[in-house]
Amino acid sequence: MAATKFALSQQRYLTLRSYSIYRLLLAIALITLLWADLTQQLVGDYESDIFKYSVYALGIVGLIGLSVIFRPPFDPNSQEIVGWLLTDTCLTFAFIYATGGLGSSLLPLYLVIVVVGAVLLQGQLVFLIASVATISLLVAAVSIANSTSEAQSLFTAAAWGFGLFLMAGSVSLLAKRLYATMESEEAQSSLIIELQAINNRIIGRMNTGVIVIDHLLNVKQINPAAKRLLACENEDIRNLSALKEAADCFHQWQENPHHYAREIAVDDTHVVKLSFVELVEQQESLIFIEDQARLRYRVEQMKLASLGHLTASIAHEIRNPLSAISYARELLSQAPELTDDSRHFLDIIQRQEHRVNRIVSNTFELSKHDSVNSERIDLKPFLEAVLQELQEMHEFQSGDIIFAANEPAFTVEFDRDHLRQITMNLFENAKRYGKLPISVEYRILAGALSLDICDQGEALDDSTQKQIFEPFFTLSDKGTGLGLYISRQLCQANRANLMYSNYRGHSRFSIVMSSWSKTADD
Repeated sequence: MAATKFALSQQRYLTLRSYSIYRLLLAIALITLLWADLTQQLVGDYESDIFKYSVYALGIVGLIGLSVIFRPPFDPNSQEIVGWLLTDTCLTFAFIYATGGLGSSLLPLYLVIVVVGAVLLQGQLVFLIASVATISLLVAAVSIANSTSEAQSLFTAAAWGFGLFLMAGSVSLLAKRLYATMESEEAQSSLIIELQAINNRIIGRMNTGVIVIDHLLNVKQINPAAKRLLACENEDIRNLSALKEAADCFHQWQENPHHYAREIAVDDTHVVKLSFVELVEQQESLIFIEDQARLRYRVEQMKLASLGHLTASIAHEIRNPLSAISYARELLSQAPELTDDSRHFLDIIQRQEHRVNRIVSNTFELSKHDSVNSERIDLKPFLEAVLQELQEMHEFQSGDIIFAANEPAFTVEFDRDHLRQITMNLFENAKRYGKLPISVEYRILAGALSLDICDQGEALDDSTQKQIFEPFFTLSDKGTGLGLYISRQLCQANRANLMYSNYRGHSRFSIVMSSWSKTADD
């Protein structure tokens, strides 16, 4: 029958290695006694030849065992371990026989062999070593004892045998419980490591930034989203003090824990919200970082969901009477007896009719933003196509729009129709309310790509800046006040943002996009 493999745990391997070292040291000690001629003084009368050859045999076995156990891979089966221990039992019997039998001072060597067997072996093999050791004791008692002391020698051997069996059973039971406990702890440790790995993967993929700090502000963990939102992706953050504004918010939260959320501006166009949670038992704190643009996007989506149905219904109801007004105006314009004043009033009606119709069309657009067909767009050829379209419509001339020279080519994830509508609206507004030429440039802001459209007119005042993205706000009686509002909604539907800033006294609109990359062939 093939030998059953006995899988050694790390603890069993350490036990066997320690025993092999002990066996070699024992052989060295006994050989030293032989060479120093101290054997008789320490162990009493002995058969010199048997003792000498047995000691040398133990030394050879010890060297072989130690060389084998330190040579990887080492995975002996149970039969091989039994063979080692039985060899040691036989050599120990030779020592005891050569040094006076049951009265030998080397008798406790049996205890070491039996204990090691109980630790390394399982089942009935645990008692095999104790059985062989007991038999060898009985043989020693019978062969050495004379008639007067035979009964006493047999009693001593039997007592030692009982002790060896008791020792084997007790140590085996303790070892079994110890191994079971260690296996349970190892399984729990593996589970904890696995859960920690899963936790790290989840945190690493979260869009919400997470920072774990201790009471000294040392950073225990920081995920990629936190570095991206705080614009420190290329920095090694070991202490929260390296992020001054975040550290100030943390100290403010410690002074007033009821206000657990704070906002900080990472740059001119990027605002994040910090929330704090205290882990009392671990003496640590959690910092959650959320992109305010993402939160605003969710709020706007909820607003659009409710506003879309309402505006679509209102626009539909307005178009019915608007169609009647348009039809009546056309009939009146064909009347032959119209005076100049009448024609002037009809022109007013026509202009206002077109304005209402644009408002209705734009209102319909508000209910369509839930449909986004994102695709990869190369910005440079896309903007050139938009410019060509504007020139064909005779709204722009060559040189009215200037693209920055030597700019790298970028690719973005965006709905093509939405981006076309946004850029055309910004170009037309820049021409209508600003001053030509219009410059187009790119910036990298906190890991996002900003497409900047800047005219040469004067910047808006502070009060106007706060209202330009509100619906129906306009600076002209010819506008509907929905262009910038719809453009921002379209940006947010594409996980981007539309922002205004005063750039050197001029107006600058920025489309900030989070999904972008440099064009591969650039």
